[in-house]
Amino acid sequence: MDQPQPSRREPHAPPPASSTAIQGLPQVVITPEDISEDAANNQECSICLEKQHVGNKATKLPCGHIFCTGCIVPWLRKNCTCPVCRYELPTNDARFEAGRKDRMKLRKM
Repeated sequence: MDQPQPSRREPHAPPPASSTAIQGLPQVVITPEDISEDAANNQECSICLEKQHVGNKATKLPCGHIFCTGCIVPWLRKNCTCPVCRYELPTNDARFEAGRKDRMKLRKM
């Protein structure tokens, strides 16, 4: 008897970020300010846990958090949220998108 195949996404998990949103993310060179004590969330990539170093290239999300490009792109292809603060990037899911826009309007950065 065939076993049911698991869905690609958990039923309540956010959808992936759109390709356009991912491609539009800025690539930055890490500065001392990016990894200062005031930016404690940026001192290491919260996905791979590697320390961030001044001069390295990284990808910056609209919420201001930075990640290794090789870590954040696969993450965003699975879900549209920042791994640190759950900021929601645009998706191709029309139902999710309507709620996302409202949620992000209320969000303070």
